[in-house]
Amino acid sequence: MKLSKILIRNILLFFALIIFFIWGWFDHFSVLLPFDWSDPQNVVESIRASGAIGPFVIIASMALAIVFSPLPSAPIAMAAGATYGHFEGTLYIFMGSLIGSSFAFGISRIMRFETARVWLEERFPKWELSDQRRLMWLVMASRLMPFVSFDLMSYAAGVTVLSYWRFLLATAIGIVPASFLLAHFGDAAMEQSFTINVVLAVVLAAIAGLWAFKSGNNKCSKFLPQEDPDK
Repeated sequence: MKLSKILIRNILLFFALIIFFIWGWFDHFSVLLPFDWSDPQNVVESIRASGAIGPFVIIASMALAIVFSPLPSAPIAMAAGATYGHFEGTLYIFMGSLIGSSFAFGISRIMRFETARVWLEERFPKWELSDQRRLMWLVMASRLMPFVSFDLMSYAAGVTVLSYWRFLLATAIGIVPASFLLAHFGDAAMEQSFTINVVLAVVLAAIAGLWAFKSGNNKCSKFLPQEDPDK
């Protein structure tokens, strides 16, 4: 119960900060540029217009896009790389992704979202039988797969037996390559074709994700109950 109170307090604080961020953004910067979440170039210009609080804008926007799934996070991540370069952009993407996924995990664990449970059952029918080590590999591999929703996986993990610290570790390890790729291609897209860079990023992430998923299945198979061949 103590953990739930802490999570509830942090979630309320998060939403208070988001409301403050949205109010501050539209109060001070909406007169400069219309903020279009789906257009990376527009996001880049908006971040540059925000001046010194640009890194906070990226981190808060990434977290907001994860908690509120319909908001696209890829253009924000690409804009981070285009604005701040490979390494600094990666750091801001990483921080925003960790914060957003942590709140999604906490909200789902408190609320026990049925949608997340149904999503898990459709894609991973035996998820309730999995131990924490296997679930860690599943979360980490999913972070490398562009076709697996980052947002929904964060919510789905909250209804499993996976502890928060294991979830955080798996997410942190899994999102480093994706964060760097998005920052890199965002930076490169300023000088090259945006479409080509996006396609390359998706292909590389898919290859890495499939490799991690296969490795995870092999490593974790010994932890699963084995069927009796005589039955």
